[in-house]
Amino acid sequence: MITIPALAETPQGMTEVVVDIKTPELFQYSHNAEKKQRPASLVKLMTVYLLLIAIREKRVSLNTTIVTSLEATKQEPTKVWLKEGEKFTVHEALCALVVKSANDVAYATAEFLAEGSHQQFVLMMNDQAKNLGMSDTHYLDASGLSDSLDQHSTAANTALLMSRIIQDFPFEYAIYFSRTEYYWRGKSYERNDRNRIFERTSIDGMKTGYTRKARFNVAASYYVSDGVHKVMVIMKAPSYRTRLTVMKKLIIV
Repeated sequence: MITIPALAETPQGMTEVVVDIKTPELFQYSHNAEKKQRPASLVKLMTVYLLLIAIREKRVSLNTTIVTSLEATKQEPTKVWLKEGEKFTVHEALCALVVKSANDVAYATAEFLAEGSHQQFVLMMNDQAKNLGMSDTHYLDASGLSDSLDQHSTAANTALLMSRIIQDFPFEYAIYFSRTEYYWRGKSYERNDRNRIFERTSIDGMKTGYTRKARFNVAASYYVSDGVHKVMVIMKAPSYRTRLTVMKKLIIV
């Protein structure tokens, strides 16, 4: 395992890990990587994973239509302000989940995949987490809005999930997780993480998360000089700036 002197004074409570996507169980760098944290919108990684599985199993296609329920419209921001009965495609759902981190889209997608039951979808999420070996993860919703510590994961578990998405769905990952914006209903939606880190580093895909208690989280993939594809996860960074600074330091691992 690599030691990074610059990270010796890690802010209290923050956890990090770096892994090779082919061997995510082996940490190349870690700091409290197995400590349970609030995942915030990193929860949407599992929502996206289950949606991609549904596409692979031909239960849905990118053009399949999702219909918005009243309950989905009630979800708190970040959102795209769906209206009850509004229709959108699975392709649009993937864009909104990854780029905009839209909570209303996450809820509607959960109901769509679980025959109208958000709670049933949460059971599907937890079953999948168990199947993947994410033993320190428990979900309460499809978006990450819940700030209860009963909804938790770890940097290590999140790196495992991110690695599986990349390995199981490399084409879809390249398309959706590298996007910095998308167009929907004649409007441009940009990533909430405005630091333009894609333009400054070798990062090729990223998902961020934030709530008041979770603080600033990120899961990102990147290539190193020898072509190895890696994933870094940072959880509970105390500020946006700290998260960005640590990302830049970890990318050398």
